[in-house]
Amino acid sequence: FDAIGETSYRSWTMTVEEARANRAVPVGLLEGGKVLRPVSRGELLTSANAAPDPTTRLFALRRLQDEMLYGLG
Repeated sequence: FDAIGETSYRSWTMTVEEARANRAVPVGLLEGGKVLRPVSRGELLTSANAAPDPTTRLFALRRLQDEMLYGLG
């Protein structure tokens, strides 16, 4: 994926409940990530079809935040 503001994807705001229920990937984590399977235009990017780059500092910070808030690892 390219950077926020580029042309390969667009984002919109979701509630945390909606995002977690749909397993949505936060747009800020997508730069440098990979598509896991074909994605149709307008389809939500989720952990089933998109993977953030796990080597970034932002990914590590988000994982820490999720562990603190939700006990997830």
